[in-house]
Amino acid sequence: MSKDKVTDLLAGGLFGNLGKLIERLGSWPRRGKS
Repeated sequence: MSKDKVTDLLAGGLFGNLGKLIERLGSWPRRGKS
């Protein structure tokens, strides 16, 4: 495995988790307000 592949996998996992977190955080205020 090359360093590029490893960093791509790590970055993909991090961004994937960040996306899920942002989606959850983004949906919280809307639920609380309505």
